[in-house]
Amino acid sequence: MLGWNFFYVNHIKNTTATDSPLHNAFLAPLTGLGPGELSHWRECPSLGDGDWLLGGVHRVLHKLQSGRDYLQSFCSAEQEEELKCGHYFETLKSERRLALVAEAGRAIVERMCQRMPDALAAVGALDGFEVFAGDGHWHEHACHDQSKPGQSGGQPVEKKYAVGHLYGINLRTRALGHLIHCDEIARRKEHDMRALKRLEVRVLRQGAAKARKVLWVYDRAGIDFLQWYKWKKGSGIYFLSRAKENMNTEEVAPMDWDRDDPLNAGVEEDGILLGGQDPTMRLVTHHDVSRGDIDQVVTRIKAFYTN
Repeated sequence: MLGWNFFYVNHIKNTTATDSPLHNAFLAPLTGLGPGELSHWRECPSLGDGDWLLGGVHRVLHKLQSGRDYLQSFCSAEQEEELKCGHYFETLKSERRLALVAEAGRAIVERMCQRMPDALAAVGALDGFEVFAGDGHWHEHACHDQSKPGQSGGQPVEKKYAVGHLYGINLRTRALGHLIHCDEIARRKEHDMRALKRLEVRVLRQGAAKARKVLWVYDRAGIDFLQWYKWKKGSGIYFLSRAKENMNTEEVAPMDWDRDDPLNAGVEEDGILLGGQDPTMRLVTHHDVSRGDIDQVVTRIKAFYTN
């Protein structure tokens, strides 16, 4: 524990102001957790769970090539020996600590949902919805990852591929959570929709009450009209995305919408998309004056802009 404390304290002192309000506020949601809130918490004399979680946060915040680079950059030789480098890397393989990270993440999300103001409170049309935005994040492979068969310039090669995760953010509370680790076995780079389909409904609903609907705002990688229908019909889960460029968006049956409502500023067209195979898809055309762009979004939600 002593070696880890040296490592952690020196790391913080060298990179951030530990007594600054910003630093303390940033880490407060995590430092406020403990064995009372986390069932997977254990007392570890050589590397405590609290220090291990904090160290993981600071590992992510710095641009370093590897975990070993992380240790070598912020530990003296004596401190690294006291920490025992091998033990640190063994802790990264611990299933209990993985469960601890997931539990801590859920606890922070729950606290944020209880304490943060509702950023969408003024949008009455969303009163019956929990609203989330989702996206994939890909980062460079670890230096020790195994190579996989691939192609470069039409020739077979062995190469390492990026690691992917999907994340979701609650647009009411700004609480960010992990959704799923992308498949690195059956796919070199898993498509977002394939990963979304692997999610259990309870994960997509993010703890929403049974009577509440759930809306996911996703980029074009999240478009699958048939799957959208299944999620809506069976689980009260809706998706909204920008229309793909190859969609036929010319045939639209117009719908009524309140042109005087400030929330509808920039809306130029709202209607049912007729050109595709699905007669229930809604298409909204919006002109963003600040950017000068015209966007088209598709969704199965019946009405945001209607009178």
